[in-house]
Amino acid sequence: MPAAPLPAPIQAGEDDEGGRGLLLVAALSEETGHHDRHPIGKTVWARLVLSSPSEESACTS
Repeated sequence: MPAAPLPAPIQAGEDDEGGRGLLLVAALSEETGHHDRHPIGKTVWARLVLSSPSEESACTS
């Protein structure tokens, strides 16, 4: 069985309802990747860096 196609961003039109997912993931993540899942499919992952709340925004009550 052939490998699943690699995820690739597409140029979404202004009125398109889809096609922006990989662009959003790339903008919000530190790192992304994918690997084949056997016997079919692929797994796509993203690593996010989460910061702790700043002291200014922490609740003090």
